[in-house]
Order: sequence, then C-alpha cells, then structure tokens
Amino acid sequence: MHKNKFLCPIVFDGTCNKLSFKKYILYCCQSIKENGVIILDNARIHNVFSDNEVQETMQSKNIKVLFLPPYSPDLNDIEHGWGWLKYQIRKFISITQGTLTEAINYIFEKKRNFKWV
Repeated sequence: MHKNKFLCPIVFDGTCNKLSFKKYILYCCQSIKENGVIILDNARIHNVFSDNEVQETMQSKNIKVLFLPPYSPDLNDIEHGWGWLKYQIRKFISITQGTLTEAINYIFEKKRNFKWV
C-alpha cells in the first residue's frame, strides 16, 4: 500500500506460501522507490527476508522492512484495505454473478484511483 492505495496487487491460484510470497516481494520491489519501506505483520510467510535474492534486490534499492507489533490491526492500514476490497468483491459478485478472479480483476482494472479512507 502507498497513500491508501494498493501498490502492487496480484492474484494467483492456490494458497499463499513462502515461495509465492517471495515472488510477490520481488514483484513489489520493482514498484517501490529508492529508500522505500515495506511494513508487514508477523505472519509466518513474511519471513522470506533471509533469502539471498530478496536481500540483494532490497539492498540494491535500499528498501527497509519493518514488522508491526504482534496483533496490531489498528496500526495496519492493509486491514482497512481488505475490508474495502471484500465489500467491493461482494458487491461485484452479487450484481454480476461473476467469479472471485473476475471481481478482483475488475476492481483493480476499472477502479485504479480508488481510496477507502
């Protein structure tokens, strides 16, 4: 997220695990500017930062990682973003009877300048 917007949304099939999260972090690093900061909660899959490829990519752009204190939803803006996204998905599916993937694609393609705050 950046300024109350999803910075690099991605949709994939299956469960998110360390490998898929690593790929996501490397994908995000392309969008994050020099001296950027990634803020994460303490989910197990977020522990990919000891990986050499991730470290090198982040060091090349001087990207820092900050972890939130355990269970701190009020400090985690993404929780508000997920609430907004879930609402949009339910609304899209109830109107169109579309799939989850169709809903997510529509939301991120058609509502590029959305804000939930």
